[in-house]
Amino acid sequence: MWEHVATQIVPTTQGYVVFDDTVLDKQHSFAIDLVRRQYSGNAHGVIKGIGVVTCVYVNPELNEFWFIDYRIYDPAGDGKSKLDHVREMLSHTV
Repeated sequence: MWEHVATQIVPTTQGYVVFDDTVLDKQHSFAIDLVRRQYSGNAHGVIKGIGVVTCVYVNPELNEFWFIDYRIYDPAGDGKSKLDHVREMLSHTV
């Protein structure tokens, strides 16, 4: 993703990087391997979904943001926690 946005980002000394996790709701999916039961703050409960951890650069002066990186949260497949993904994305971003 970085290769696509690197030339578009407008950096500033006031800019910052935000990490967030979200769950893509897949309540009606029965054959997607990455779907698992996990807590969703949006749904205020446990749902079936795909976990995604994102990294976003924010320029508050322009009130704009750019997605820099994302990772699929699949602890059964790669053994990584959400914080492991954040560490990797932060290292890659720096």
